[in-house]
Amino acid sequence: WIKFSGKEIQEITTLQFQDWTNKSAQDITPIEHLVMNPSADAKMKIIEFADFLCIHCKNAFPKLHTFAKAHPDVQFSFQSFPLDGACNSAIGYSEGTRCYLAKLSLCVGRQDPEKGWKTQEWIFANQRDLTNMESVKTNMKPQIASLGLDEEKLQQCLGDQETHKIITEQAKLGENVGVKGTPTIFINGKKLQGVSLPVLDKIYKE
Repeated sequence: WIKFSGKEIQEITTLQFQDWTNKSAQDITPIEHLVMNPSADAKMKIIEFADFLCIHCKNAFPKLHTFAKAHPDVQFSFQSFPLDGACNSAIGYSEGTRCYLAKLSLCVGRQDPEKGWKTQEWIFANQRDLTNMESVKTNMKPQIASLGLDEEKLQQCLGDQETHKIITEQAKLGENVGVKGTPTIFINGKKLQGVSLPVLDKIYKE
């Protein structure tokens, strides 16, 4: 890990903020999404495109969630961008696991949004044990039980073609707005280069 001094962090934050300020805003309407603080009056709207087996997405997760939970006037929306051609036309390689995890997050969130966020937290915490479909299905069983979910309803959702369509549409939206890798974060329609609590705080205050 690279450790930066306080001055270096301040300089990096300033550069990230200036880069964000100079970007052109895009009109991005999330597709059926998990959303935290879903107020129409939110002063700051964060949209994240992420892949559940991406280590950088795992690292961004606590920063974005901590920030959104601390600011009720900040809306945070999640969109899946699986690095998997099984549900993302921008990706050549197709395996299926990443798409399945995206569906799992969506389907749990439909039953209970708060449990949807908890499922994302669980996925990121157990990334190393969720590398293929078999390991995902084995490991998710106790997690589903612990959340008290309707398993029959969940399995129906996971196998529904409409669920697959939504994930592909989220990925296509990401491709259309210029997502090249994960995580990609937009704040008020402007792409943010890198994510840290200092830069989120600076954008919020400004």
